[in-house]
Parts: sequence; structure tokens; C-alpha cells
Amino acid sequence: MVIQTITHKVSGLIITSLELNTLAHVLCAVAMYATWWKKPQNVSDPLEVNINLVLAAVVSKAPLLGRFSRSARNP
Repeated sequence: MVIQTITHKVSGLIITSLELNTLAHVLCAVAMYATWWKKPQNVSDPLEVNINLVLAAVVSKAPLLGRFSRSARNP
């Protein structure tokens, strides 16, 4: 698809919206494939991520003590 689009542009032919849309999907797929190339596999040890309650509320735009349970609060 990339080669076809380049060939159309070099030849002076029109590139349709469908071709541009397909090209965008191809480029996104290649980018996702590249980022997942070194994805960790068979992870046996979990990584606990502690987050401050205030920071969590700001990031989620939730009320400060609204949706978070006591287990999610840092001591």
C-alpha cells in the first residue's frame, strides 16, 4: 500500500481518500507492531504500583474521596 501510494504520487495520479485512509491504517499497524516487538512475555512477578490518592483524583478528575476504596489509599 505504501509503495502503491508513492507510485501514484510520482506518476501524477490522484490519491483517493480511501487510499489515504488505508495508508494511515497500515502505518498505525506497523507502529503498533514495532512497539509490541519487545513486549515482556510470561511475567511471573507482579509489579505493585502505589499512587497517591490526591494524584489519582486529579488524574481521573474524580471527587477527592469519591470512587476510591480504603484499600487504594496510601498510609
